[in-house]
Amino acid sequence: MRLIYQMTALLALAACGSKESVSVRFALQPIGVPDLQLSDINEILEEFNQRSGSNIAYLCFQDCTGTIEFIGRRSDAVVGLCEPSTYVRSKSRFSMKAGLTQERKSELRADIKLSSDLMAEGNRDFLRTIIFHELGHGLLLAHSPSEQDVMFAVVNGEKNFDSYFEQVRQKLVQLAL
Repeated sequence: MRLIYQMTALLALAACGSKESVSVRFALQPIGVPDLQLSDINEILEEFNQRSGSNIAYLCFQDCTGTIEFIGRRSDAVVGLCEPSTYVRSKSRFSMKAGLTQERKSELRADIKLSSDLMAEGNRDFLRTIIFHELGHGLLLAHSPSEQDVMFAVVNGEKNFDSYFEQVRQKLVQLAL
C-alpha cells in the first residue's frame, strides 16, 4: 500500500502542470468627480470598450478594483497618472487524472488620477485622450516616441487613435495567452 502511495505521488509530481490566466478589469470608482464629469467619463469609457473590442473599463460604485479621481494642479504640469497593479490569486489542485496542477489568476487593475484642470468646459477631447493614455498604462503600454501616438508622453496635437486601439487590441490578445 505504501509503495502504491509513493508511486502515485511520484506520478503526480511528474504530471505537475500549471495554468495561468490574466484578466483585465478597470472597474473605476469615481472619487470626488462632479456629476457633470461623470457622464463624460462614462461615455469615454464606453468608447474605449467599443473601439478596443472589450468590456474592461467602466465606472463602478461597488466592489471596485480601482479609482478615478481629479487631483489638484501639480507643479510638474502632469495632467494624468495611472498606477497599475496586479491582483494575483493562486491555488493548487490534485486529481488522479491530471496530477498536481497550479492555477494562477492575475487581474490587471488601475488607479487613475486626472488634473482638476481637465474639469474645465471644452476640455472633453483632451480629457478623452488623457483617459485613453492612462488606460494604456493600465494595460502596461509604455510611452511612445511618436508624437502622433496616444501613448506619447505629452498630449499635444492630433493623435492617431486607430493605431492606439490596434496596440490595445494586440495587448489584450497577448494578455489572454
